[in-house]
Amino acid sequence: MGPIGDLDPGGGQPVVVVATGAANTASVCAALRRAGGMPVLSADPALVSGAGRVVLPGVGAFGPAMEPLRATGLADALCRRVLAGQPTFGICLGLQLLAAASEESTGAGGLGVIRTPVTRLKSNAGRSWNIPNMGWRTVRASGGGPQPSAWPAMAYYANSYALDAARFRSLDDAQWAAATTRFAGMDFVAIAQRRVTPLVL
Repeated sequence: MGPIGDLDPGGGQPVVVVATGAANTASVCAALRRAGGMPVLSADPALVSGAGRVVLPGVGAFGPAMEPLRATGLADALCRRVLAGQPTFGICLGLQLLAAASEESTGAGGLGVIRTPVTRLKSNAGRSWNIPNMGWRTVRASGGGPQPSAWPAMAYYANSYALDAARFRSLDDAQWAAATTRFAGMDFVAIAQRRVTPLVL
């Protein structure tokens, strides 16, 4: 999960869903329609750059998902959007792609707007945990973090990689606020929201 900016899918407003080739875009578009939005599936960097709202979905591996973004110019368009404070919403792998790198795909750089690297979930609680993390987990707010309508919130996960919350606070706290989920004794970032004044590009 990961909202960036003020993304409201309702009100019949167009929402561009990035066609990454590594996502269940049909489900994302259906969810946006149920929320009252008007999803438009596109891999056009110009359309993504100029859209009022953009969703970056993602399922699968970090490296293969980044390849088409770089090849099509979508990577640059998405970076400019986030740094300019334009409403952009990264879901699952889409959130992870905002990071600089991931242990899942060594050598495959991400979008880099989040400095914290994505790391594999580890068992830190003195017991054996099954990875991937699958099931409903509690999402808790941190100081200055994103504020859903009710806390604690719940989210369903199926992930083996995540942004470690402790490293995130160390490297990205000045620019990003986060809500977190605990798994195997480790807090990881469930929601990240950019909180600095947008850069003028």
